[in-house]
Amino acid sequence: MKTNKPNPDSQDAQEYKPTETVTHSISYRSALFEYIKSVLSFKGDIVSLTCPTFLLSGNSILEISVHWGDHIDFLTKVPQAKTAQERILLVAKWLVSSFYGSYYTKPGTDSSDSKVKKPFNPILGEQFFARWESDEFGETKLVCEQVSHHPPVSALHIQNEKAKIYCNGFFAQKLKFTGTSMNIAQKGQMSVYLADTNETFCMSLPSLSINGLITGNPQIEVSGDVLIRSSTKATCLLKFHKKPWLFGEFNKFDGVIFSDLDQHDPGEFEDQASHEKHKIEEEQRALRIKEDEDGIIWKPKLFTFISYEDIPETKNDMYQAFNYLSAVKPEAGDGLWIHNDSINFFTNDA
Repeated sequence: MKTNKPNPDSQDAQEYKPTETVTHSISYRSALFEYIKSVLSFKGDIVSLTCPTFLLSGNSILEISVHWGDHIDFLTKVPQAKTAQERILLVAKWLVSSFYGSYYTKPGTDSSDSKVKKPFNPILGEQFFARWESDEFGETKLVCEQVSHHPPVSALHIQNEKAKIYCNGFFAQKLKFTGTSMNIAQKGQMSVYLADTNETFCMSLPSLSINGLITGNPQIEVSGDVLIRSSTKATCLLKFHKKPWLFGEFNKFDGVIFSDLDQHDPGEFEDQASHEKHKIEEEQRALRIKEDEDGIIWKPKLFTFISYEDIPETKNDMYQAFNYLSAVKPEAGDGLWIHNDSINFFTNDA
């Protein structure tokens, strides 16, 4: 299987090569402490604070999306599964398989490659392409675009024509510094559409925690809960556990799959879900009105945003899956960034 190749359909495509680590005389730990001191005294949104060059990874946030293809076989095998539970299990495996390359460092190692570093924020309209090839499933393409700058939002699309799989997702991060750790709340979602079975899977994104700031040896951990919901009402709940302060292990999680969440106790998932969903909807409406008043005319070239309300009644199962995800996990949003080549799957009556 080949990875990280440019999309040949793009005129600006270039060979993707991970940026090499640049060695500086300033120690990583010293630079980290200086940055933490500036964060503690900074007034305003942490995202707008300039990060020292020494703490930057040298690649763009869009490039991290290539890790959705680290184990692309989990995704391409989804249509072959016989039951809804088997298909959602493969979707869950594919989702989790992207975490290692995207987020994790190796606890306890001192090599420069294992250090936690911040990727560059993409510029508005920045694009990234990759593809994977296999003898069994043919070519799988990845297309990414930075569709918003304030706030920063990245959209991505994955498709495999042979397997008739079409994925669309978007994500944004919100940082919060607690004094001893940094929490990253990820807003957005990923969806998988199977054309042969007319089945949709939509999933929320995990939160991230950066611990070990005081010791100068930070580690990223996936934390919180992830919900995957299908249009056939198959559901998967994943709970990620942070390492305890003194003992325990890194990178632990557990999960459960069941056929209908309405017959299962989701615990804290339903707390204030309706209230949060309504608040987000009102904020989005206000934002769109302001954009219209300001005469904003810039539009992404590759992606289009659609509201759940744009999904026609003939696709009610799809609508219900997305609406459920939004109600239970408000941070998933109330709409989708869809690649223009696959938008018909979501908006056509047929």
